[in-house]
Amino acid sequence: MRTRIFFLAVLIVILFADRAYACSCIPRMPPCEAYKETPAIFIALVTDIDPPSKDTNELPYAHLSIEQAFKGINESKIKMWQGSGGGDCSFVFEKGERYLLYASYSEETKQFHTNICTRSRPLAYAAEDLDYLRNLPSSNHSTRLSGTVAKYDYEEIGSPSIPELISGVKVIAEGENGQRFEAVTNGEGFYKIVDLPFGRYKVRAEVPSYLSLARDNQDMVEVPSKGCATVDFLTRTDGRISGVLLDAQGNVVPETDVDLIPFELADKVGDRGIGRYEKTDKAGRFEFTELKPGHYLLGVNIRSEPEGDNPFQRTYFPGVPNVAEAKTIVLGKGEKLKGYDLRLPPRLPVRIIRGVFVWQNGKPVTKALLTLKDTAELTGGQSLDFAEVDSQGRFSLKALEGTEAWVHGSVMIPVESGLDVMVAEPVRVVATSNLRQIKLIVSRKTGGGVKIIP
Repeated sequence: MRTRIFFLAVLIVILFADRAYACSCIPRMPPCEAYKETPAIFIALVTDIDPPSKDTNELPYAHLSIEQAFKGINESKIKMWQGSGGGDCSFVFEKGERYLLYASYSEETKQFHTNICTRSRPLAYAAEDLDYLRNLPSSNHSTRLSGTVAKYDYEEIGSPSIPELISGVKVIAEGENGQRFEAVTNGEGFYKIVDLPFGRYKVRAEVPSYLSLARDNQDMVEVPSKGCATVDFLTRTDGRISGVLLDAQGNVVPETDVDLIPFELADKVGDRGIGRYEKTDKAGRFEFTELKPGHYLLGVNIRSEPEGDNPFQRTYFPGVPNVAEAKTIVLGKGEKLKGYDLRLPPRLPVRIIRGVFVWQNGKPVTKALLTLKDTAELTGGQSLDFAEVDSQGRFSLKALEGTEAWVHGSVMIPVESGLDVMVAEPVRVVATSNLRQIKLIVSRKTGGGVKIIP
């Protein structure tokens, strides 16, 4: 299942990446390893950023004033490329911000370079690195386990907020031989444990009850002899709203998206960029987690229009068709609200679009993503449904009856730098009862793909 989700996610990124490659980083090194492996480390103030060039595709420059050098740099002023933040691993600077930068120097360009896969970061979030760097050389003469605890709530539009460093959190490291060590985060959200025996440790943080730890937090770490290890903890405010989705007859509705948006964004209903959604389980249950305190609107298709996978007219809790009749849900800090069952109107009629995806030699494509869109263009527009092919290249997509749309097919192919994408010419369809099976044929490369950075 994880492989399938990863495959879908990568292809979706690729389809909308135009000529950019998606960025994929290996886990960042702890401070002691980064210090050994990185040619230049310094603190810099961004004094200016060039405007984007209209005549070339070159990135603009950020102008930096060096305030403290730890390694590998003698200049007082330098310039570095200002990244685009478009999935290419480039580092995006802000004018007036101070950064701790881990950089390399290119003899070809005669410039320093960094990227988001290094430990480069705003100075306000570099307490762990600064503690190590400012205590050299003694930092290198003992074992060390360190990290930060931060709160990273979702914003109303679904993107993370600016991290808030959390003080006063106890962090416990337990060794395989029964050793136990503790530390408490300081005002910068930073903790450290030094001179602990080398070996494997399970590390946990005792966060306040209104917070939850992100699912991907690491909990096992190897502390090398005379080396260091890092375990950071990401938390979010954990308010929750849960319930059951029911159809017009009172039966549970499984595998269907339920939407939640802040009440203050009620004027943006229909915008997929706001709020969040959760898919119901087999028993029709849904739960929204990691919610900030606030007033919320719950419903189905309040972030989008009805589609084949969600064939219901827009409905608000407790089962009304317009926002004026909707009941607002008030959520306190870390509060867990249950019993918000939502009753839906009768389903809209749905048609199945079936087809086959093949290479130019007629052989079936066996790993690919099919997308049903409201436009013939590869980028832009709305995606109405997704599907994968089976071992014979066959697929099926859902659409509301009468929908006019285009079926797009994309497949990844390995290349030296990573993965490229090939696509078929889109096929126009109208979802009716007499729709015949369609055929898509791989025909051309796109400019998108995934670049693997070692």
